[in-house]
Amino acid sequence: MKFATPSVGWSLLASALLCACQFVGATDNNLRELHTEDGLHRRTAKVVSHYSYATSVAITGALSRLGAKTQTFDAQSIKDPLSTCMAALEELAGYDSRDPWERALQIEHFSRLARFDPWALSRERAVLELGRVAQLLGPWTDLPQPLGAEPASTEQSVAAIQSVLRAAGQAVQPPASAAAPEGAAPRTLADACAALAALELPLEASYRALRVCALLQRSRLSGKDLEPVLALRVQLERRCVSLALFGALADAPPDAGERLGSDPGWNKAVVQAAAVTSCVRVWGAPMLEKLLRECDPRRDAPERVAALMEGVTRLGLAPQALPAPAEGAFDARKLVWQISVDHPDGAVRIAALDALGRVTGRGRVSLRSEDWLDWAREAGYVRAAYVPPSDEEIDP
Repeated sequence: MKFATPSVGWSLLASALLCACQFVGATDNNLRELHTEDGLHRRTAKVVSHYSYATSVAITGALSRLGAKTQTFDAQSIKDPLSTCMAALEELAGYDSRDPWERALQIEHFSRLARFDPWALSRERAVLELGRVAQLLGPWTDLPQPLGAEPASTEQSVAAIQSVLRAAGQAVQPPASAAAPEGAAPRTLADACAALAALELPLEASYRALRVCALLQRSRLSGKDLEPVLALRVQLERRCVSLALFGALADAPPDAGERLGSDPGWNKAVVQAAAVTSCVRVWGAPMLEKLLRECDPRRDAPERVAALMEGVTRLGLAPQALPAPAEGAFDARKLVWQISVDHPDGAVRIAALDALGRVTGRGRVSLRSEDWLDWAREAGYVRAAYVPPSDEEIDP
């Protein structure tokens, strides 16, 4: 039997098509290789190009069945870890978030880097992209909460994830004997998933468990066996988003150890502002009101206050009749007005005036606070100035 040899033209065309393609597996590999388990950037890593990944996984993987050796990659020096990481984040953001596998990888990496990457630029981009992807997960009702006082330990998390994997293996290929391994009681996959879901998982365990669920969704599980895995996956996606964005609002160090990089330090205003933007996009008006109540214009970073004013411009505020609420009651419109008048940062004042136009329904009629005095007097925020009588009005 003879096999036709492909022409050089077809080979060049196939190579060109592979060079033009991007594969989420390559991006996933590179982001995992670029970071240690603690989130720090590596200076040497086994990063791969999309072409090399395609030839290694698709072509060489298929030929390995015929005895061919699989291609391996050597670690290479990373001269600029930040730029390499940002390029990989850009690639990851470009994949289809509606695809379950690609969305799982996006949420895993974005949530991980949003809290553990030592570079503020990487954290900012990850926070913004996480908010974008989270909008595809349906309506969000409960506002994000911090990690509980007694989170699951590493040992508990690992044991629960391993239990899910064992139960999934038994569902795909039931054991010949009904006896459970190591003398433990047999567990169904639904029971194992419920036990994992009941744990107060920290972020690190949450995105690792999410990857397990995404892999099981691509396995031979189907029908009722897959249902508890899908339900657990939904819960883990939301948990990763909630924990990462809540933590990014303060951008506090994720642990007591000092993390270093070309931009060392935490509590960065750009990350906090990105978190405000993403949280308002995900949780909408309830989150906006919560952040407005917590806002301290003089203490908070200007970038964070400006992001909050942009959120008011997008969503507006609940209708409120004039004049202002009673003394002591929270008045979001008054806060916006005060920021537009008193804040020392010009960019923040402009953002507040834009928000004021949305709140009042007047639109962007003016970016001069003086032009809003009539409205402020009507609202009761400014008292009319005392005008002494002229000489002609004085009765001799």
